[in-house]
Amino acid sequence: MTGKVSGNPLGDAVMMFKTTSGSPHYFSFHSSGSKRDETGERPAGHTLISGKTGAGKTTLLASVLTHFDKFRPRMMICDKDRGLQPWVLAMGGRYFTINPGEKTGWNPFQAEDSPKQRLFCRKLLESMAESDGEPVNHVDRAEIDVAIDTLYTSIRNVSDRSLSVLMESIPDHDDHSRPSLRKRLDKWVGDGERAWVFDNKNEMLDLSSARIFGFDFTHVLDIDAVRPVVVQYLLSRSKEMMDGIIPFMATKIIMRDRGGDPVTYIEKMGLTPEEFNLIKSFGDNDHKFLIKQGGNSCVAIHDLSHAKEFIPVLSGNKVRGALAEEAISIYGDDVEKWLPYYLESVASVILASSGVQASGIPVFDGAAALNFVQQLTQLKQQYIQMKQTAESLKGINSIGGLLSNPAIRDYMPEDLKGAYDEVGDAIFKGQSGQYKGLEGAIDAIEDAASKRKTWEDIQTARAQKAKMDAAMMSASYTGAIKRLESIEALMSKVGSTPTAKESQDLTSRIASEQAIQQNEMQRLNLMVAMQKAQDRLLEEETKEMAKKSVTGGSGSIPRL
Repeated sequence: MTGKVSGNPLGDAVMMFKTTSGSPHYFSFHSSGSKRDETGERPAGHTLISGKTGAGKTTLLASVLTHFDKFRPRMMICDKDRGLQPWVLAMGGRYFTINPGEKTGWNPFQAEDSPKQRLFCRKLLESMAESDGEPVNHVDRAEIDVAIDTLYTSIRNVSDRSLSVLMESIPDHDDHSRPSLRKRLDKWVGDGERAWVFDNKNEMLDLSSARIFGFDFTHVLDIDAVRPVVVQYLLSRSKEMMDGIIPFMATKIIMRDRGGDPVTYIEKMGLTPEEFNLIKSFGDNDHKFLIKQGGNSCVAIHDLSHAKEFIPVLSGNKVRGALAEEAISIYGDDVEKWLPYYLESVASVILASSGVQASGIPVFDGAAALNFVQQLTQLKQQYIQMKQTAESLKGINSIGGLLSNPAIRDYMPEDLKGAYDEVGDAIFKGQSGQYKGLEGAIDAIEDAASKRKTWEDIQTARAQKAKMDAAMMSASYTGAIKRLESIEALMSKVGSTPTAKESQDLTSRIASEQAIQQNEMQRLNLMVAMQKAQDRLLEEETKEMAKKSVTGGSGSIPRL
């Protein structure tokens, strides 16, 4: 069994796999003859991928769908545990998580009126009415027919059609032998426990906005009353149709399952005993799987060990889904911008969790990982801001240019901005000098105050004080920029550390650098407070000098 390079119902083969014999297998969803050109024909192409948890089903499916995308198909993906969310988003699609109790924005009654649409609504209402196990009878069906016909006939404005409006046409009665149709549907409208599903004012699901849509069913799979109608709405198929589709699968892809049940694989899926024994023999690291089309089968290999960095795109989970959403929130929908950030974040989470694995605990702490994701996101946002700030400082070689830089002024605390505005650009024209700490600055203030005796002394002190302000801020910002460069260097190593210990050391160093950065800002705040105190001191000395001049004391005010 080798498949065909071309002449398949879709034309070219979807993709090529290497078989265990070393020959190529040209994969197609359709089972087609080896010689006849079937391009354009439409045989069944239903495909089943089966295997135990962790066998690699999601990764294989994403790989196949990536190659299938060359045909520009429209895809609707019913997902679990957000496994395909990164892939859907990376392919430019839209992804929705269905959460019980949260409005879905779905309103199936606002679709364009047609006999087909009315039939679909009838079937949907019947499924909703039967959701608690009570089957509909001829009276229920008649009431449903009248309600749907009334809705589409009397409500001309599409935006006014809703499940709540439709319910107005269903009579409220109870014959005591069984609950009425209205009573059974009450749970789906208003304050009912299932109103979040379809009782929405407007239909918000626009299937023309993308080619690929993903829906995470994780939280509704265990809600028997809701799951069938959600599937029916999204796929326009009933629960029975989904259950009965396996026997008509044109292609079956079966992955390793050492504990497989022969009833499931042989009787229900149609494998031969030899094929069943093959899937039980596949090892965890063999990357092998069985492809079966009709009476033919072969064993293929899907080994992505040469492209491990892209597996987080092909196979996701709740944590990776959250990382993908966070990356898009920062960089927008441009895949080329958010995807590298996403891959780095996934690598960081894997490194952070490797310490638990190394300790011999074979579990992944999801809550801890999500918490780490949030911390990592905040850290990276700070890093991005710091990096942009550092970039804006290139070519600046004076304290005046530094403090006039918009990026630096945005980074300053509000009180520091005010102090800078009061000093003015003129203070930076002289020699700046250097102070290495607050102690030196305070000593200089006290020494200078004791020597001020005349008006000229005060004027000189003002000029010196301005220079000192500049020097202190310069020294502090020099330290801050060094911290920025250090954090940038450390962050560049995120995702590349080979061991858990090195990853932990790196995390600790980044936290330490951030703490030093915060101390620098606190130091600046203290400087600002001290500088304002100096200003007030000089102002009082000026007033005192003026009083002495008027009363005949020492000192004199220069004539203007």
